[in-house]
Amino acid sequence: MTITFLTNGGTHGQCILQALRRRNLLPSTILIERPPNSRLARLRRSINKYGVWETALDVLAFVGSKLAVRSNSAARFRYEDYASAVFTVADFNHPDAVALVQSGAPDLLVLGGSRILRPPILSTARLAVLNAHPGQLPTYRGVDVVPWAIYNGHIPVVSVHCVDAGVDTGAVVSEQPLSIEVGDTISTLRRKAERLAGEMMAEAVQSILETRTVKSARQPECEGKQYYRMPRQLMRQAENRLRCQWKPHA
Repeated sequence: MTITFLTNGGTHGQCILQALRRRNLLPSTILIERPPNSRLARLRRSINKYGVWETALDVLAFVGSKLAVRSNSAARFRYEDYASAVFTVADFNHPDAVALVQSGAPDLLVLGGSRILRPPILSTARLAVLNAHPGQLPTYRGVDVVPWAIYNGHIPVVSVHCVDAGVDTGAVVSEQPLSIEVGDTISTLRRKAERLAGEMMAEAVQSILETRTVKSARQPECEGKQYYRMPRQLMRQAENRLRCQWKPHA
């Protein structure tokens, strides 16, 4: 079975690759999306949408996280250790990227952090396009779903699902709740979600490899909610729930 892996280069995708390697399920090809001037474009979008103050705080948090990574003694993540062919593209949806994926004739496309994919690239996979999402579907679609779940009094759930043209609307392959422990923060829960997503994705890929079928359940068409970036004030409230011996609603 041929696997092509698409990633934006984040830790979410790295956790999935590490889990795949532990099961000897490495992809044949990896595509890394690195749009030109993407940081400047994101900065402008953030200022327009959230304002200068919120954007400045996000930039400081980003710089702090990068300094923490650099201070770690671990070596830089080498994608070349996980596939025989590694390519960098500007946009997964560009015809050149689609043609590159098609040339590998993948049975599976596995996502490790990706923009919304359009039908041309989705159609390149013979069996399925798989994504690991840190929210229960269809209840928590979109972004920042771990803190949104905590804010709403729910246990965050990681889902592996097939990808269609919608936002987290594809059929669900598997789901598993996160364990919440004393001292957890939104950041530690995000990291837990990434590790769990890796293990669940590897398990799903192995099952497909063994059965040559994708067992999944369609999401209800009229249910679900899409979440967007959580305002900083609500993020603080979500953090307080964890610190104050938070308990989920029944």
